[in-house]
Amino acid sequence: MRISHRPLTAVLPMMGVVLMALKGHSFVLTNYSLEKQSTEEIPNSLGHYLYFIVAPTLLYELAYPRTKTIRLSYVVQLTVPMLICFGLMYVIMMQFVNPILSDTTSNIIYRIFRCSLSAFLIWLLLFFSVFHCALNLLAELTMFGDRLLYEDWWNATTMLEFWKKWNGPIHYWCLRHVYVETQVYGNWSKPLASLATFMVSGIAHELVCSVVFRKLSLYFFLGMVVQLPLQLVSKYFENTRVGNMIMWVSLFLGQPLLEVRNLWELRM
Repeated sequence: MRISHRPLTAVLPMMGVVLMALKGHSFVLTNYSLEKQSTEEIPNSLGHYLYFIVAPTLLYELAYPRTKTIRLSYVVQLTVPMLICFGLMYVIMMQFVNPILSDTTSNIIYRIFRCSLSAFLIWLLLFFSVFHCALNLLAELTMFGDRLLYEDWWNATTMLEFWKKWNGPIHYWCLRHVYVETQVYGNWSKPLASLATFMVSGIAHELVCSVVFRKLSLYFFLGMVVQLPLQLVSKYFENTRVGNMIMWVSLFLGQPLLEVRNLWELRM
């Protein structure tokens, strides 16, 4: 069995479309809110909007913290490990994941669990290459001063703490434009706003994955919905080693299984 198309060629444009949609929403709603609060004309320019489009942030602001220069040595320090991570991901995929998925003699559940470690390593490498290397590289090249792209999610003791820390740009966008806006404009309660935040995140993940894998499976959407009861369980172990272990086990079993399951269906 061979994959009929390359998912990477689909995921990059689709993620670009989703990110532009999130940026556009922030641009429109932020200007609308500022115009309602101020009687003076809001200073906007095409140059500032274009800078917002390329900056590593999803939240539109009238001013951003900026650095004075581009450090070429730091650019090299980010570029080299990023390329190494991409190479390692390719090697792991070709040498470990593909042979297991191509083995039609074994049970599918057995193959999925055999792929879990490799898929989890790919996920860790993807996080480091994108959130630490690529986004910091983009911030350096655009002289963007706010580098809070992620926090110490590996020390999280609840799933809610993990989701708050592992993806800074998406978390802050959801916080402002889903969690807060549903309460301000829709008069929703905090629990309902929290549910809406997870639902929007789940729909966005499923939208990207459905286009990439050419199939609406709802695996990623259901994976996000499952986070709500899992959060209730992990809350009992907040600030404990057991809570941190639950977080790591859920990552090891959850996300790699979703990735491998979709790759397997792509080969069918």
